[in-house]
Amino acid sequence: MKGKELSIEEVKALKNGTKVYCIWDNWIGKGEGVFFKDFAGLCKESNGKQGWAMCEIDGQTLKVFEYVEPVVKLSDAYHKAIEVWGPHAQILKAIEELGELQQALSRFLNGLDHNAEEEIADVYIMLRQLNLLFNNGKIVAFKIEKLNRLVNRINDELMVTLDKGKQTD
Repeated sequence: MKGKELSIEEVKALKNGTKVYCIWDNWIGKGEGVFFKDFAGLCKESNGKQGWAMCEIDGQTLKVFEYVEPVVKLSDAYHKAIEVWGPHAQILKAIEELGELQQALSRFLNGLDHNAEEEIADVYIMLRQLNLLFNNGKIVAFKIEKLNRLVNRINDELMVTLDKGKQTD
């Protein structure tokens, strides 16, 4: 989350190690993230990559905001989404995301530009919410049953392939 936009003077006055939120659009590309200002005007993202904590890079603007801790933590997001929008809305959203994944996979299979990875991430997030809405014990039991069935089918297929190989020898 971001707070108020900081001026160049405010950015220069930040102490080393101050957490700030940055949005940039420059020759590197567009992006945003949380940075920590250090002594050289460089900052480090939480994942360790280098980025600039300046208000300008090669004439390109980098907006720096005071950092505000998120109200909802990532670990609580699945529960909070259901709480905020309700089960019905989240089930409809899951249906929407599944449809978008279907379209992305179809584009992939047809050799077109696709965003399958993004849609897989969206569906994964929605499945985690659905897992909270439905009987988790039943879901786990069905997953085990279906994974066992998959393993048996794979093993059967491998045996058929081995048998065919023996017959041609």
